[in-house]
Amino acid sequence: SPPIPWSKILLSTPFWAIMLAHMGQNYGYETLMTELPTFMRQVLHFSIKDNGFVSALPYLCMWLFSMFISVVADWMLSSGRFNHTQVRKIINSIGEYGPAIGLFVAANTGCDPAATVAILAVGVGLNGGIYSGFKVNHLDVSPRFAGILMAFTNCLANLTGLLAPIIAGYIIEGNPSQAQWKKVFYIAGGVYIFCATFYNIFGSGRRQDWDNPAEDEAIAKKAAAKKNNKLERQVNQNTAETAQ
Repeated sequence: SPPIPWSKILLSTPFWAIMLAHMGQNYGYETLMTELPTFMRQVLHFSIKDNGFVSALPYLCMWLFSMFISVVADWMLSSGRFNHTQVRKIINSIGEYGPAIGLFVAANTGCDPAATVAILAVGVGLNGGIYSGFKVNHLDVSPRFAGILMAFTNCLANLTGLLAPIIAGYIIEGNPSQAQWKKVFYIAGGVYIFCATFYNIFGSGRRQDWDNPAEDEAIAKKAAAKKNNKLERQVNQNTAETAQ
């Protein structure tokens, strides 16, 4: 297997763009996934039976939209009108700005259950764009090390996601009012926007120079030459000892 250019990866701006997008996604997603049922019960006053359905509805929309937008992304690439960088940024913007706007609007709908559920369903549904955005971008920037990059970004993103319910719990503990929930939604929406904007500025769909197979060949030749030189020295040494 080729050596992993860790130093070049860690100094790569497109890699950190993916990292920030992944961290922002996990923070916002975990906020919704862990806190949405509680919000539905405490603020919108849904029954336990209804709560299960309305809490699952946004994720059903997300699943459906992720399949639709992946077809759109493939069409954009195959049409030749957009390059990989443009497609990733456009689709990822839908996937992260969409739920951010949904969170901002849902925080200001008052106690209107129908409007709030509809807005969250659309907002979370649009979040399906991230699968054709930053998530597949690992393969664009580094086809050979995509698995390693995904493991790295996913690890830190999941650690970021752990903060979401902790921060939400700290804000609403003892005072689960709509005003407090608005703060939770604003923070998650703000994280989405910041991370998506960072990705749009610094992200890339181009294969990076540090993922160059030609460098592997040079490294392999250098290693082979070093090994041959070592063997040659050892043979010469053994020959000299035998001659003595």
